[in-house]
Amino acid sequence: MSQNLENDGRAREHFQDTKMEAGKWSVFMHGLLTLAVLLVFYIATQIGGSVFVDNSDYINESVYLFSIFLNMSLCAFLFYTFSVYRKKRIVDPEHPVIYRLMTFSTIALLFAALTQIHLVGSQNSLHHLLIIAILVVVFWFFRWREVFLFYFLGNAGLAFLIYLETTGFLKYAPLFVDRQELSRIFLDWRAIFGQSINYLLVLVVAMVLTWKLRAFLESSERLRVEANEALRREIEVRKKSEAEKEELIAKLEISLEDIKTLRGLLPICMHCKKIRDDKGYWQKLENYFKEHSPELTFSHGLCPDCAKEYYGDELTEDNIVEP
Repeated sequence: MSQNLENDGRAREHFQDTKMEAGKWSVFMHGLLTLAVLLVFYIATQIGGSVFVDNSDYINESVYLFSIFLNMSLCAFLFYTFSVYRKKRIVDPEHPVIYRLMTFSTIALLFAALTQIHLVGSQNSLHHLLIIAILVVVFWFFRWREVFLFYFLGNAGLAFLIYLETTGFLKYAPLFVDRQELSRIFLDWRAIFGQSINYLLVLVVAMVLTWKLRAFLESSERLRVEANEALRREIEVRKKSEAEKEELIAKLEISLEDIKTLRGLLPICMHCKKIRDDKGYWQKLENYFKEHSPELTFSHGLCPDCAKEYYGDELTEDNIVEP
């Protein structure tokens, strides 16, 4: 019995954890939808800037168009991901495909962010926040295995990008026309060291705060689940007690119905000793008492007077057997 209760408790805890994860997945996917909508406005702004503003003096037009194409591809991918999520959610809100969609979407975001960072220069502090923002979201919504994976991919990808730019394998800030001057300024080791320190400080602070908040909320959620579980068990105990009381009351009512007390005058025949019931039928004495007092049983014997009257000298008081 205790083993069954323990298994039931574990199954219920797993169900609660699954429900909580499904809720997180829903928030994450709707966040991706919001990001896709914002990208639509950002792409419209980029296209408007390309059409109505002359940026040829300081912007490389081909790279700028590539940036627009990259954002459009990312936006289309996010909309497609959300459409697949909606279909899977209708069938099963805890479908494992949803988590894989989250993983692929995050990889796509990291790739797009690193590409945009390369286009404007790897030492651009503002674009470093793209990686930090993605990693904060990852820290909040993903399991620890994926969290460590994305942290490695994001930071290793940024470090590798800086290495390729410093070695000259990739051009620094190809979006800008004067990238040679930018490269001379920002690829200096002192600038790289300073930007790296700033990036790490912001990343560590953001991660510590997010970890603290996540730990607090998960602890609160566990306490809430434990309190609900204790309340559920108490309700089950009370329901069981009430059921036992109702069962006992039902048994007592049945017993009270079986125990019928004979009261008042009983019409009895002066010759055959039959008794008239409430419906006007005449019943034998044994049948009447058996109907109104089921616990009562009869045993038959022969009294001395009836023995003399019906059997005469055949029976005497010595050989009459009392019941």
